[in-house]
Amino acid sequence: MTNLKPLVAAIALGTAAFAANASMVTVNGVSFNPGDQLVSSTIWETALARVTDTLSGVGIVTQINNSGGLGTTWTSGQNNTQLTYFFTGYTVGAWYGLVGANVVKYSGATLGAAGFANALAIDFVGGSVKLYTDSVTTGTVLNPSAAGSTVAGDIAKATDGDLWLEYAGVSTTSFTLGLGLRTGSLLAASAGGNSAHVGGNGFGYLNVVDNSAPAAFHFDTNSLNVGGVIADARMDSSYSTTNAGAWPLSGTLSIKTNAIPEPASLALVGLGLLGAGFARRRKSTK
Repeated sequence: MTNLKPLVAAIALGTAAFAANASMVTVNGVSFNPGDQLVSSTIWETALARVTDTLSGVGIVTQINNSGGLGTTWTSGQNNTQLTYFFTGYTVGAWYGLVGANVVKYSGATLGAAGFANALAIDFVGGSVKLYTDSVTTGTVLNPSAAGSTVAGDIAKATDGDLWLEYAGVSTTSFTLGLGLRTGSLLAASAGGNSAHVGGNGFGYLNVVDNSAPAAFHFDTNSLNVGGVIADARMDSSYSTTNAGAWPLSGTLSIKTNAIPEPASLALVGLGLLGAGFARRRKSTK
């Protein structure tokens, strides 16, 4: 037991040193703390007129909060940086409508059935979300609510900076009361009696897919297990009809994620030191 004391002390010191370095991280002007993060943003997006339409939109990250109670770590404009994003590729996999008093699911061969305009809910498949950093003073500032904005122009402004992080939609299955089991990368439902593609809310899961993006290392954590499906982040949105700018819908979007290093990483450091300690011990006893 006495011989293990130096080893335990080494593990404690190594873990403490690692934790000391696990302070706020800044990547391309955007700061965040290790641990749970809540990314809040505004969002502007398309409305769907037919099942063949693809959901897309742009947004501005307004702030990054540490959900562990440490407050806001970054706000838009801090470090002269704006963090914008463009999402696209979310296609309709299924939708739900009323026939009399019954809810009917349309998918596969019935996907294009009449009545889509009154969809109670929509299950999307696919999708990607790309985040970009840009200088506030010298770059192009995104403002989709400004008079004269256009969809193409706003997409160009949202994506003309440096790629910061890229996600792809992850398909998961969830139960919704009245609708049953639903599967998709984004599950949207109506709110306040509106059609689901006019006003409502949605959620889905994301995976980091471009490891060359500068923030990928910090957010490619595989920290969420959704019924056996591993993901890096959860996305939640709320949207409603608006006449501002060129986009028919606007609202808010948040991404809940885990920025590393995490306590699990600290444990790995401890295990590494433990292995090194036992190796030294075996060598010394030969």
